[in-house]
Amino acid sequence: MSDNQSRLGSYIRCGVTLGEVYQAFLPPALPPEPPLDLLPLQE
Repeated sequence: MSDNQSRLGSYIRCGVTLGEVYQAFLPPALPPEPPLDLLPLQE
């Protein structure tokens, strides 16, 4: 279903009516995988 997979997100093609097609951008899910280790930044 998705085209152009990327770590920044992906585009999917959707059709509303006959002959009408659009692309929607889907950002990656939150939180990031693997989780960010922010504890060293607190020092």
